[in-house]
Amino acid sequence: MRMLENMSIALTFPWAKSRNYSLSALIGAIEIDPELIDIDIIIVSGSLKKSIERISKKFDKIIICISFMTPDLKHIRNEIDSLGSLHNSIRKKLILIAGGPHPTGDPLGTLKMGFDIIVIGEGEKTLRNIISKIKNNDSIEDLKGLAYQKNHQSFIKKSNDWINLNDFPAFAPVHRLFSPIEISRGCPFVCNFCQTPRIHGGSMRHRSISNICRHLKYASKIGKKNTWFISSNAFAYGSFDGRKANETAIEDLLRSIRKIPNMEKIFFGTFPSEVRPEFVTDDLVSLVIEYCTNRTLSIGAQSGSNRILKFIHREHTVEESMNCIEIVKKFGIIPYVDIIFGLPSENDEDRSKTRELMKFVIDKGGIIHSHVFIPLPGTPFQRFPPGRITSDDVNYIQKLTATGKANGSWQHQMRIGEEIDSMF
Repeated sequence: MRMLENMSIALTFPWAKSRNYSLSALIGAIEIDPELIDIDIIIVSGSLKKSIERISKKFDKIIICISFMTPDLKHIRNEIDSLGSLHNSIRKKLILIAGGPHPTGDPLGTLKMGFDIIVIGEGEKTLRNIISKIKNNDSIEDLKGLAYQKNHQSFIKKSNDWINLNDFPAFAPVHRLFSPIEISRGCPFVCNFCQTPRIHGGSMRHRSISNICRHLKYASKIGKKNTWFISSNAFAYGSFDGRKANETAIEDLLRSIRKIPNMEKIFFGTFPSEVRPEFVTDDLVSLVIEYCTNRTLSIGAQSGSNRILKFIHREHTVEESMNCIEIVKKFGIIPYVDIIFGLPSENDEDRSKTRELMKFVIDKGGIIHSHVFIPLPGTPFQRFPPGRITSDDVNYIQKLTATGKANGSWQHQMRIGEEIDSMF
C-alpha cells in the first residue's frame, strides 16, 4: 500500500544545546536524500506540546525525532508525557522516534516511555529508511537497527552496518545547522563506563581529508572562520586500528586545512574532542603548535589510581598520564585533564591517589575538569549506583575551583545521577 499523494508530513526535531551535534548530522543526512525532499523539516524549541499544537493543522502526519543522552532522560520523559494531553485528533497524527546514546542503550525502556520506534546505534541511514517507510505507508519490519512494538510484543533488531562517514555530511547547510566536523567514529578501548564503542563499534573509521576540507571550504565561503572537530581521540585520526597514532595522516590533515582561504583558527585535540594520554608525543604536540590555535589539550586521565584504571578497562596507566602532562607542559600547552569521581569500587586509597594526580596536574600549570560517574545503559557499569563525592574531594575541588584551577559540571552530574537513581 502506498501513501496517498496528498498526504503532508512534517519531520519535527526538538532542538536543545545538548543535541545540536546529532541534529546537524541527522538533518544533514536527510537533506541529501532525494526521496525525502518533499518532507517538511521543522526544528522546534521550547514546549514540544505547544509546538505540535501549532503545526498540527498543517500536516496529516507529524514524525517527532528526539536524540538524547541519559542526563536528558527526565526532561524527555516529561515532554513525552505532556503529549498525552493533546486532543485525540492530534495524537493520531504523531509518530514518535527516539535515538541517540540513551535509547540505544535501553531500547525497551525508551519504548515504555511512549516512543513508537527506537533507532539503535548510528542513525543517519536507519532514520532515513524509517522515514521512507512511513512516507510510503510500508512496514518497518524488514529494517535493522531499530526497536518497535507490535501487538504488545517488543522487537529489537540490531545492526552492525556502520556507515562510511564520507557518505554523509557533517552538518546541515540547508537548515543552517553547523557543528564541529566529526572526523572519526568508533573506539577500540572499550572502557566499562563509556557508550561510544557500544554505539559506534570497536574499530575507528575516519572521514577522509578531502571530505573534511570540502566541508571546511564551504564553511569558509559562508563566513565561518574557525573549526573544531569531534572524535573520541583526536590523536588517533587516520590510525588503522585506533591504537597507534598515524602522525603522517594528522599532519596531512592539519596542513590541508591550513591552506583553506579564510579558515583562520583550527582547534584540534580540545573540546568536543579529547586525546588519550598514551598517544601524546613530542611530535604530535609539535604539530598542534605549528598548525593549530589551541594552547590547551583535553586529556582523558579519569583517575589517579592504576587499580581503578584497570577495573574500568581504560588501558593506560597513571604514569602515562603524568608523562603526557610533562610533554604538553614542555611545549607551553595547558593540560585540561578529565577526572571522574565516584567510579565503581573506588576506595579511600584510590581517591587519595587521584588527588595526588590532580596536584601534579596543577603544579604543571594544568586545569582539572571534574566529572561524577553516571551509570549509562548498555555499558558494563549500567547497574552500578551513581557516583558520590566524599567531603574531602568536594573540599579539594571547591578549593581548586576558587582559584581557577578546576571546573566542570560535577554538581549537576550528581543531581542527574540522583534523579536517574530515583526513576528505577
